[in-house]
Amino acid sequence: TSGGRSESNLSSVCYIFESNNEGEKICDSVGLAKQIALHAELDRRASEKQKEIERVKEKQQKELSKQKQIEKDLEEQSRLIAASSRPNQASSKGQFVVLSSSQSEESDLGEEGKKRESEA
Repeated sequence: TSGGRSESNLSSVCYIFESNNEGEKICDSVGLAKQIALHAELDRRASEKQKEIERVKEKQQKELSKQKQIEKDLEEQSRLIAASSRPNQASSKGQFVVLSSSQSEESDLGEEGKKRESEA
């Protein structure tokens, strides 16, 4: 005869049987079955935990990779900014200086003033 009971998604089953074997042998068999089931459940949980650890490590590795890429991008941007700002300053070799439009106009006025002075 078998009977079952269900409470909130948990179910228990109880088997009652009759045997010609000694009660001790039956208890040993039930105990062994319980140990096998327990070890199977522990192995399943350990496997799930290991998979979760691997997922976390993979996620951390992706984040680290993203962080390194961001650092590389920032370094490259810094280099580009530094390289683009250098030509606007006086060259250390004295080759050229880029003037802004206001500086260029002042220079033109200076030339006209010199022409006027020489004409006078």
